[in-house]
Amino acid sequence: MKPGEAAKLIEAIDEDLALKIVSGMKSKIAGQVLSQLDVKVAKRISETLAGKIKNK
Repeated sequence: MKPGEAAKLIEAIDEDLALKIVSGMKSKIAGQVLSQLDVKVAKRISETLAGKIKNK
């Protein structure tokens, strides 16, 4: 699936599920998908992921 297609699906699902999906992706792919998301959605997902990494 192309990053743009994945981004459309991620925007349409629950944010908790979207976070689980993005966190399971390889960094390069996750970055490509996040760049295709709505800015506000990408910001929330990125901040949540950054918080999880920081708290490890």
